[in-house]
Amino acid sequence: MGLKKEHELGKKYHIVAFATHAGDMEGVAGGVIAKHVKVGHKATIVNFMLGEKAPFATAAGLSAEEYAEEKRKESEEAARVLGANVRFLPFKDAELPDTDDARYLICDLIRELKPDIIICPGPKDVQKDHIITYRIVKDAIFWASLPGMKRKYPAHSIKNLYFAEGLATKNFSPNVYIDITDVFDIWVESLMKFRYIRDEKFGGFPRLDYYKTLARLRGIESGFKYAQAFETDLILKLQFFPINE
Repeated sequence: MGLKKEHELGKKYHIVAFATHAGDMEGVAGGVIAKHVKVGHKATIVNFMLGEKAPFATAAGLSAEEYAEEKRKESEEAARVLGANVRFLPFKDAELPDTDDARYLICDLIRELKPDIIICPGPKDVQKDHIITYRIVKDAIFWASLPGMKRKYPAHSIKNLYFAEGLATKNFSPNVYIDITDVFDIWVESLMKFRYIRDEKFGGFPRLDYYKTLARLRGIESGFKYAQAFETDLILKLQFFPINE
């Protein structure tokens, strides 16, 4: 049974998107988040790091502390536009530890938030911190499901895991396409909250054009006007994420 049909039956689901840096998931999954929130589901964006050490921010004369504050506010505003909650983890940019302690932190967060769906960077991402994010989340999903692993919250198992298409993803082969045409304007509004996305001169790359063009490309591939794409074990072209029971 698809998520839209289950929504019509009164079921509510929770999507948790784990972002390496604030702004990452808004770009690659913000439309999907907005679409699901629009029909009554819940979404939370969890930022591992703010991205405060970005070279373009340093070049513009911003200290890491100044840019961290800017990114935090931008992320909060973007989440408000999407209708999502947002969490910030205590890790420093470019210093994400690939440790068991980090996995316990995410395990506990998964048990606390009880997501049905998780979105995160995938194994084909070549950026160091993105790869570590993937490893931490994948292991934490397993740990969170183990009743024998005693933590503050009881065990929780998710229903589906989706890998997003990041800027540093290589050889991406999407097999899940979500139509975001009806929330395209909301998604773009959320992206405009980030200076590094809306201001090409500041960010050093036309990110807004990139994200919009990518959404159009994935839409053309799937028969929608605009779409966001993911990798998983499923082969589907969808209006909403499915829920595997």
